[in-house]
Amino acid sequence: MFNLEPVDNKSIATVLYETADLLEIDAADSFRIRSYRNAAQAIENLTEQIKDIIGEPKKVLAIPGIGKGMLLNLQELFSRWPPQACRPNCSKNIIPPCFSC
Repeated sequence: MFNLEPVDNKSIATVLYETADLLEIDAADSFRIRSYRNAAQAIENLTEQIKDIIGEPKKVLAIPGIGKGMLLNLQELFSRWPPQACRPNCSKNIIPPCFSC
């Protein structure tokens, strides 16, 4: 289901932190920015690899800091990993193309 080429929690967290930074530059909603940072921190602190549980939504949703919207973003990110393979879908070209604007 998901293309899991070399990917670890650190690389996923980095994408989420960078997304939060870009959202902040774009003056996006502070709640949305915080949700990306919270998810990044939660994934960084996991003892297991997110790639091993991404196919199990209940387990991912049990992680504090990850809600339904972020679960969908993570699933999309994993389905298009690595990020360079993502197709642009943001008219502003500021948000990483794996995530919806």
